[in-house]
Amino acid sequence: MAVVAVSGWTCFPGDARDFWRGRNNSGIAGFGGLPFVGAGVLGSAIGMDKDVAKRLLQVAKIPVVPWITVHRADWEKAPKEIQRSVERKFKYPVFVKPATLDRRWE
Repeated sequence: MAVVAVSGWTCFPGDARDFWRGRNNSGIAGFGGLPFVGAGVLGSAIGMDKDVAKRLLQVAKIPVVPWITVHRADWEKAPKEIQRSVERKFKYPVFVKPATLDRRWE
């Protein structure tokens, strides 16, 4: 069960995984002028998109591990070609994670 506690004028998420994150409650609090803990809407959105996050980190000259972003349409069209490009760039084992899947679905 998710609960948001309000202490004075600051909103604290009761359960960050299921309630606060990814459901725009920080945006609602910010829009209402209420201070809140945690990332705002932009920070949350960037954090939920691994490709965008890594690109922004690179622009800021913050090291990131090598990666390849594969779009579903490309994978469905040519999975063997994508597998070969992954194998050219990386050694096994490799880890595959959804780029934009919200943690609520893990």
